[in-house]
Amino acid sequence: MITFNIEELTAYTYLSEEICLSILGMVEIEFGEIGSFLVEDNCVSFRVYRGYYEDAPQIVDNGSIILKFIDKFEHDFTLSYEIEIS
Repeated sequence: MITFNIEELTAYTYLSEEICLSILGMVEIEFGEIGSFLVEDNCVSFRVYRGYYEDAPQIVDNGSIILKFIDKFEHDFTLSYEIEIS
Protein backbone atom coordinates (compact mmCIF):
# COMPACT_ATOMS: atom_id res chain seq x y z
CA MET A 1 0.00 0.00 0.00
CA ILE A 2 1.28 3.42 -0.95
CA THR A 3 1.38 6.17 1.68
CA PHE A 4 1.30 9.90 0.96
CA ASN A 5 0.19 13.28 2.22
CA ILE A 6 -3.28 14.06 0.80
CA GLU A 7 -2.24 17.65 0.00
CA GLU A 8 0.54 16.25 -2.18
CA LEU A 9 -1.96 14.05 -4.01
CA THR A 10 -3.97 17.04 -5.29
CA ALA A 11 -1.17 19.64 -5.46
CA TYR A 12 -0.73 19.52 -9.25
CA THR A 13 -4.30 18.99 -10.44
CA TYR A 14 -7.70 20.61 -10.46
CA LEU A 15 -9.31 17.23 -9.72
CA SER A 16 -10.89 16.72 -6.31
CA GLU A 17 -9.42 14.61 -3.53
CA GLU A 18 -12.25 12.10 -4.02
CA ILE A 19 -11.48 11.69 -7.75
CA CYS A 20 -7.74 11.35 -7.07
CA LEU A 21 -8.37 8.64 -4.47
CA SER A 22 -10.70 6.84 -6.91
CA ILE A 23 -7.95 6.91 -9.54
CA LEU A 24 -5.46 5.55 -7.00
CA GLY A 25 -7.89 2.74 -6.18
CA MET A 26 -8.37 1.90 -9.86
CA VAL A 27 -4.64 1.80 -10.45
CA GLU A 28 -3.99 -0.42 -7.42
CA ILE A 29 -6.72 -2.86 -8.52
CA GLU A 30 -5.43 -3.04 -12.10
CA PHE A 31 -1.67 -3.05 -11.43
CA GLY A 32 -1.23 -4.24 -7.85
CA GLU A 33 1.62 -2.64 -5.92
CA ILE A 34 2.70 0.67 -7.49
CA GLY A 35 5.19 3.42 -6.73
CA SER A 36 5.69 7.13 -7.45
CA PHE A 37 1.98 7.87 -7.98
CA LEU A 38 1.43 11.36 -9.41
CA VAL A 39 -1.70 13.12 -10.69
CA GLU A 40 -0.87 16.21 -12.72
CA ASP A 41 -3.57 18.23 -14.52
CA ASN A 42 -5.60 15.50 -16.27
CA CYS A 43 -2.86 12.83 -16.35
CA VAL A 44 -1.67 10.16 -13.94
CA SER A 45 1.69 8.40 -13.86
CA PHE A 46 3.06 5.66 -11.64
CA ARG A 47 5.74 2.98 -11.48
CA VAL A 48 4.88 -0.71 -11.87
CA TYR A 49 6.57 -4.10 -11.96
CA ARG A 50 8.03 -5.20 -15.31
CA GLY A 51 5.17 -7.61 -16.14
CA TYR A 52 2.56 -4.87 -15.85
CA TYR A 53 4.81 -2.48 -17.74
CA GLU A 54 5.24 -4.82 -20.70
CA ASP A 55 1.51 -5.61 -20.99
CA ALA A 56 0.03 -2.25 -20.01
CA PRO A 57 -3.66 -1.99 -20.97
CA GLN A 58 -4.68 0.77 -23.38
CA ILE A 59 -7.78 1.63 -21.33
CA VAL A 60 -8.67 1.22 -17.66
CA ASP A 61 -12.35 1.94 -16.99
CA ASN A 62 -14.34 1.79 -13.74
CA GLY A 63 -17.57 3.17 -15.21
CA SER A 64 -17.15 6.78 -14.11
CA ILE A 65 -13.41 7.33 -14.71
CA ILE A 66 -11.51 6.24 -17.81
CA LEU A 67 -7.72 6.11 -18.00
CA LYS A 68 -6.35 6.15 -21.56
CA PHE A 69 -2.77 5.04 -22.14
CA ILE A 70 -0.36 7.82 -23.16
CA ASP A 71 3.18 6.48 -22.87
CA LYS A 72 5.60 4.35 -20.89
CA PHE A 73 9.17 4.98 -19.78
CA GLU A 74 11.47 1.98 -19.68
CA HIS A 75 14.11 3.52 -17.42
CA ASP A 76 11.96 3.06 -14.31
CA PHE A 77 8.88 1.18 -15.65
CA THR A 78 6.60 4.21 -15.42
CA LEU A 79 3.20 4.27 -17.14
CA SER A 80 1.23 7.43 -18.01
CA TYR A 81 -2.50 7.69 -18.62
CA GLU A 82 -4.87 10.52 -19.53
CA ILE A 83 -7.82 10.88 -17.12
CA GLU A 84 -11.36 11.25 -18.49
CA ILE A 85 -14.30 11.75 -16.15
CA SER A 86 -17.59 10.45 -17.59
